[in-house]
Amino acid sequence: MVLALATCASPVARARAGLKSEDARVRAESARFLGEQRDRMAVPELSGLAQDSFAEVRFEVAIALGRIGDRRAVEPLAAACRAEVRDDVASAQVKGLTDLGGPAVGALVELLASPKPVVRAMAASGLGRLRAEAGVDRLVWLLSDRVPMVRKAAARALRRIGDPRGLDALARQIESPDRETELNAEEELGGRGYDEQLDQLRALLRRGQR
Repeated sequence: MVLALATCASPVARARAGLKSEDARVRAESARFLGEQRDRMAVPELSGLAQDSFAEVRFEVAIALGRIGDRRAVEPLAAACRAEVRDDVASAQVKGLTDLGGPAVGALVELLASPKPVVRAMAASGLGRLRAEAGVDRLVWLLSDRVPMVRKAAARALRRIGDPRGLDALARQIESPDRETELNAEEELGGRGYDEQLDQLRALLRRGQR
């Protein structure tokens, strides 16, 4: 009888069951499939795997929760990102939060203070993509970050948001009497846009997951 039921189960039902597998690859593949299916019923189970012991699972869970777009995933993803030890997985978690949209803005603003440069940069880019005025003050602060990647992401975000406070801060950097500061500001305002930067990080995320 159990075998018959398993055989008749839908692909989504099988994937939900796969989230409980002892095999990490099965959990990861199940999470990916449920994300592609936008299965909101799987959100609690996926959220419970946000801090799985396997990096591949954490990565796929983050992407899946972002695709599903359920606000219940905000806190589990944010908590997982704060605890994450791998830059590639942390990047996926920030991307997942960004894909959740407005409900995740507060979490993204908090992640601007992360000790990880890639998290600060991704959170800044996410806030720019969401045009989140709530992040302007901290983004202005990041214009002086010690890491160029973070400064560039903050500058691009402020430009996309278009709030006068952020634009004024950018203008002050460019008009600085310190030529080195001026050149740095011009470099940070140039370069490729957010989407290309995100594609670069996606490529990084696809490398070894264990």
